[in-house]
Amino acid sequence: MEIVLNVNKIDVYKEVDKTTSYTGAKMIDANEAVLDRIGTVDEDQELLERFWNESRAEIAQNMIGTLQSEVMSGEQYTLTLNVSASFDKALQPSMQISLFSYFVQNIIAKWFVLPIKMSPVNMLIMRGHSSMMYAKKSFLRRNRQGRSMFNHF
Repeated sequence: MEIVLNVNKIDVYKEVDKTTSYTGAKMIDANEAVLDRIGTVDEDQELLERFWNESRAEIAQNMIGTLQSEVMSGEQYTLTLNVSASFDKALQPSMQISLFSYFVQNIIAKWFVLPIKMSPVNMLIMRGHSSMMYAKKSFLRRNRQGRSMFNHF
């Protein structure tokens, strides 16, 4: 079974801009010019694009076991994953949000030049993706009396 996850690059950039601007605004008491240094501006587009592409590569590498295709069409990023037939489709919206969050957090981490390769938040997000990929949906099984019961295998 395959699932498709989509992320709009412009939406990610807007969220990155919002977060970096907010961080700069909170630090403005220390130095008036900090907002211009911390917040992203149009001139930073080339650098943000590099961070976006690095994030794409990291996602593809982390999903290599289930990756069917990874496509960038215009501003739309589409990730198609081949998952188990027992994959719980109810997890797909959560995976969509996690993928978006991964892009935002990873780009922000690179923007702020964090000394660690992946922040704890990103590690949790990717761990969540991994566990969701291999999660199985519970199935209904009947006991000898004909009553239903849930079994988790």
